[in-house]
Amino acid sequence: MFHATPSPVSYGPEFYPTPADFADEILADIDMSKIKSVLEPSAGRGDLIEAVFRRAKKGTVFNGRHLSYDPPSVDCCEINESLRSLLIGKDWGEADESSYCSKPREVHLIHNDFLTFRTYTHYDLILMNPPFSNGDAHLLKALELAAKPDIEGRGTAVICILNAETIRNPYTVSRKTLLKKLDEYGATITYHSNAFSDADRKTDVEIAVIRTYIENHDESPSFIWEEVKNEMQTEQYQEETYGPTAIVPGDWRRQIEQSYRMEINAGLRLIKEYRSLSPYIKDSLEKDGNFPILTLEINTSRYDKHKPLSVDKYVRLVRRKYWTGLFNNRNFNANLTSDLQDEMQNNITNLLSFDVTVHNIITLQQQLLAKLNTSVEQQILKIFDKLSVEHSWNTDSSNNIHYYNGWATNKAWKINKKVIIPAYDVFSMYTGRDESFSSYKAADCLCDLEKVLAYLDGNLNDPDYSDYQMGRVLSNYSRNGVSRNIPLRYFKVTFYKKGTCHIEFTNQKVLDKLNIFGSQKKGWLPPSYGKKTYADMEEAEKKVVDEFQGAESYEAILRDVGYYLASPVPAPQSLLTAAG
Repeated sequence: MFHATPSPVSYGPEFYPTPADFADEILADIDMSKIKSVLEPSAGRGDLIEAVFRRAKKGTVFNGRHLSYDPPSVDCCEINESLRSLLIGKDWGEADESSYCSKPREVHLIHNDFLTFRTYTHYDLILMNPPFSNGDAHLLKALELAAKPDIEGRGTAVICILNAETIRNPYTVSRKTLLKKLDEYGATITYHSNAFSDADRKTDVEIAVIRTYIENHDESPSFIWEEVKNEMQTEQYQEETYGPTAIVPGDWRRQIEQSYRMEINAGLRLIKEYRSLSPYIKDSLEKDGNFPILTLEINTSRYDKHKPLSVDKYVRLVRRKYWTGLFNNRNFNANLTSDLQDEMQNNITNLLSFDVTVHNIITLQQQLLAKLNTSVEQQILKIFDKLSVEHSWNTDSSNNIHYYNGWATNKAWKINKKVIIPAYDVFSMYTGRDESFSSYKAADCLCDLEKVLAYLDGNLNDPDYSDYQMGRVLSNYSRNGVSRNIPLRYFKVTFYKKGTCHIEFTNQKVLDKLNIFGSQKKGWLPPSYGKKTYADMEEAEKKVVDEFQGAESYEAILRDVGYYLASPVPAPQSLLTAAG
């Protein structure tokens, strides 16, 4: 955003949103039918983005009537946290009021500091109103992105609003470099004296609008073809060996980012080399040929044969691969409930516009951990109900719970030490020869219970627990034909072929905490529970405690109240640190 004088608002002294009429003016000459992707590097509150959508809609008018159109996809960066929050919560509109917009508007906040931004996405337009203090650095960065070689030969238009002094007074090396680049790209510069005089944040400082278009045609020949040609000429062959490069030890997030970048670069190089080679391997001796004998495809159907390779599709598929793999990475998902993991998998499409970077991984972790406390409580209560009344109608499961008259209700219960739950398909592959069962199905049946107990026990980030794999333990017992009294971390289990799983808790302490947590959340224990001694309780309170556990057990709870009444989830920042 453009800046001149300090600002009293929370968005900071360098926040000068672009007036709507001026934004429309600088976009007037852009043919929006050719603009499919836009980058706004200093988005502010989104004024220039809104101008892009207005211009896209206006450009569809023909003979006085609106034509159907697709609005461009917009990526943006913003370093100010308040403005980032505003952009995340902003309603850009599902479609234009005219209903001629054929798809929802897409705006992705993909990074914070534009000067550290890296991407493989091609942008048809970079539109920017960067900070006054380092506008030259921002424009140089934009020109660098626009000039990046594009395999498909697409160019990039750049429009930038700067303080005029940045151009008129090139006293720094950075400003001199900028002027040289602008001259190299044939940029046009226009000056405006009163563009921000009537803006929301007024300033009379003269500004400059820089416009340029950078061509990106890459016509370099295939290095494969050149090597073959040189080999025939010199009758010499030099073999160059390529192999996988080991990722250096360190933060697992950075290892994932490095692996992702290596794969993206390798794939883009392959596509580029294939395109360069294609003219030489046509299926006809005629000059123009028809199609290359060898084809390189990206998940194409038979109807897509011989269509141009889509670099954007390749990049999105690699992103899908890595984001999906990340969700299955124990470093990433160890602290997440199954509900949160399901939510991630269901929203994978929303991440395909984001590169797999350390910044984006941490941002996603922070968003998920912010939801974790509520999700964990819901998961614990879901397990509490599953082990109690959910299956109490079943004859086998009728003894799962102990009933008592709870606080202000006569329908309270707690989970007994031994419970029975359905496990219908654990023996679905049974051959009749032994006691082997599906360890995958068995683990799926029990994993939420184990994770809930680990939350309650405060052991989710314990190294011993992190190394412990329920599926691996169950698999070992299944391979040895053992299906009864299998010891796990908090309980032992027995699977029966009739479709039940018998669970006996071996950690009474964590079972007590589960019962206390569930009963408190449901309001069955007195509000004074854990805050008063038994002797200090009212008679009505004592009666509930007597039926729930008895005075002696209650006093044991009070002696370790920090364990039994502690939150099941540590602070999000501590979880993020542990995951890293």
